[in-house]
Amino acid sequence: MILYKYLAVKNADNWLIGENSILLTPPKYLNDLLEFRIRREPADLDERREMFEKFQRESPSNLTFEEYDSSVTSKEHMDSEAEEMRELLSGVMGVVSLTSDPVNELMWAHYGSNSGVAVGYRSEEVAKRNGMRFSFLPIGVAIEVEYSNDVVSMKKDFSDAPHHLTTKRECWIYECEWRIVQNLPEARPVKRDGKTYYALPAEREQIAHVVFGVNAEAAFIDRVRGWLRDGPARLQKVIINHDSHELELSDI
Repeated sequence: MILYKYLAVKNADNWLIGENSILLTPPKYLNDLLEFRIRREPADLDERREMFEKFQRESPSNLTFEEYDSSVTSKEHMDSEAEEMRELLSGVMGVVSLTSDPVNELMWAHYGSNSGVAVGYRSEEVAKRNGMRFSFLPIGVAIEVEYSNDVVSMKKDFSDAPHHLTTKRECWIYECEWRIVQNLPEARPVKRDGKTYYALPAEREQIAHVVFGVNAEAAFIDRVRGWLRDGPARLQKVIINHDSHELELSDI
């Protein structure tokens, strides 16, 4: 199996060619507004008493347990937890979104701008554990995304976190997504324009397939070809079948 990373021309030039890297995206910058907005199972009464005692040790106050308890069990507090969780996770982890489909019309429009590139890495092995499928790629371990509209709280001990971090609503099923989720401190920091980005090595020698968009310009194709340095990757371009109005692959 080959998994692909769609890149617009600017991202390919700046990061793939310029930095030999693929960027990790913190959750709050993902296109799906609902991703990583996770609510945990509510704490029981004993747990809330422990939380209150810890709160009083760290920040002594005249607040009573009843006042504290009504606050942490309020709908307003519970509703804010999901957004706080997303913000917290965005500071410690990032995502590389991949797909098994290099000729998807919507993916090309949304992520490759029809003029960019889809870079494909071959999976060394696909394993299944705890109901989840894992693909082992040169740039990391990818987990197959599940699609469900069910709203399920995360267990209090975070033991089911991988399932929550790789589940999207059913409207995104067309993406056929696999994703690498990695702690940001384990990635390579790259400073640019006053910001810090986190990147994985692009491993160009291990790229198996490169697909260019319908509108990819010859100069861009040449830049990517030069970056690959005559590596083993097969180069193809998306074309339009004018009879069926479907996208197809053609050798370059």
